[in-house]
Amino acid sequence: MPDLILNIVLALVVLATTLVCGAGLVFGIGSHGRWFTKIVLSFSIGYVLLSLAGILANSLGMSPFPIQTGVVLAGVALCLYYRDQFQGGLDRDDWIVIVIGSLYVFICLLFFDYIIIWMAGDAVCHASIMRMLLDGESIPVSIYPFGSYWEYYPKAFHLYSYYWARLFPLLNVVQVVPVLITAVTPALLYSIVRELGEREVALYSFVIACFLFPQHYMYLIWAGYPAAAAEMLMVAAILVAVVDKRLFPLVVLGIALTHTRFLAYLAGIIFVWLCFVYLKRRYLPYVLVISALLLLMVVKLFDLHGPLFLSSIITSQDLAAEYVSRWYPALLSVFGVVIALYRREKLDRLIVSWALAVMVMVVVADVGVFDFGTTPDRVLSKLYLPFSVFAAFVLSSMEVSMQRLKTAFVLLILVIGAASICVVFYSYAGSWAIPEADYEAMVWLGDQGYVDAVCINPDDTGAWVYPLAEMEVAHQIIGPDMWYGFAPYNYRFFQSMIADPNCKLVIDTIGSSEYTYNLIYISNVSISRPGYVPPFSRFHSRYPVLNLSFSEDYYDLVYDRGAYIYEFKEQ
Repeated sequence: MPDLILNIVLALVVLATTLVCGAGLVFGIGSHGRWFTKIVLSFSIGYVLLSLAGILANSLGMSPFPIQTGVVLAGVALCLYYRDQFQGGLDRDDWIVIVIGSLYVFICLLFFDYIIIWMAGDAVCHASIMRMLLDGESIPVSIYPFGSYWEYYPKAFHLYSYYWARLFPLLNVVQVVPVLITAVTPALLYSIVRELGEREVALYSFVIACFLFPQHYMYLIWAGYPAAAAEMLMVAAILVAVVDKRLFPLVVLGIALTHTRFLAYLAGIIFVWLCFVYLKRRYLPYVLVISALLLLMVVKLFDLHGPLFLSSIITSQDLAAEYVSRWYPALLSVFGVVIALYRREKLDRLIVSWALAVMVMVVVADVGVFDFGTTPDRVLSKLYLPFSVFAAFVLSSMEVSMQRLKTAFVLLILVIGAASICVVFYSYAGSWAIPEADYEAMVWLGDQGYVDAVCINPDDTGAWVYPLAEMEVAHQIIGPDMWYGFAPYNYRFFQSMIADPNCKLVIDTIGSSEYTYNLIYISNVSISRPGYVPPFSRFHSRYPVLNLSFSEDYYDLVYDRGAYIYEFKEQ
């Protein structure tokens, strides 16, 4: 099982190295902003620089590691050159943010040490892409909507993570790097609020965004790692727009090559924000009304469907209960909206613009005008950041009227938030975490030194054999109409193996394989839970109920401790 101490060391190395990569540029060229602001921006810029260096090397067919190491060394040189610019320090609230952020990171790392990793889904896909890079293969990089489905993610996150996977075990990297990225996002939000002059609001915004809204840490459950990184850069872009616009193009390029959809979110937020800032107040209501009428005209013109997603939440009792449990902190945010609309300060205009832009995108996606390449539900999840600030307005206002409540409020949020994180994570642990028996079987398989081997996997969990054991896998993806393998392992072969592993078609197909070793991996999930249905059944259908009568005439059982591994005999 991955070691928690190793994960903590990895987290410190990733944090320090990424900061060094970006700090010289941020402190030397970007002269504005608070010291803490420059620190969190340094991480974002460091991520972009390491990712771009990896993409450049990958596009040229070169190994990314030497060029990325060059970026690290250049960052060190810039830090030494601009060492006089590093004057400054952290105030009390900055240290509180660092301590609370460290607590969030520790809780997440502790949990991943407990569950190891999710048994399938996007986590294994991202890990497999990193394994391809470690094996010296080039991967396609494109920007949505151009390119194939395989090129859906532009791969900046994978090339950034690849650098650490050259130095640490791959599984540890998959556990640690996404946690750090999600921890930086609320720190960037905190910096935005501080730069706009709202110190008390800033601290509450950080704590609420980090702990209370499940949307923040659900990236770690869904394994939406590129989306989490792009969200971090989106918030960094808004912060850059506030403190120093010279870094804005670099951050935007990073978003485009991490998860292009977030460019649409950023563009919408910036557009509405500019409307609030530059249009006279008496004209703004008319602009909003006209925009709403134009939207309704477009819907009528194209005869599109109504807001199916929003109406389903209202009409379905189960969905309504789910969204109430997911968005309960937003009940406090409603009062914050009233405060923001009444005050109309710089921060209020930004946060109202942010929330309004996202809500308009939700409606636009819901009625079918434009889908942003995702579901309205996922667009809606981006509201948690402005809602955190709205809720912070309320708490800071209460604190002004009742002194000495700051510590109590922060501690209460931490207790509620930490309990919420543990409950949400634990609810998925039993059903979606990879069984320890499977992890140990894959580690064993990787230690055997098989050369020119393929692992045949009739369920989804065995896909981890490739990133963990470095062995090619022919498997079927458990999902609607998603079955594949590489020749000669096709849909018909898998169906035949599930029904009878000793039938002539299966034996002849494996026998005709050009691999020296043909191994069949049967996961602990399929053995202990036949017909298992994953929690995200929308994307994964029922696991196949396997016929485990592997004849000794054709197969040797080489591993049977929780998971089964059979080796096909030469006929």
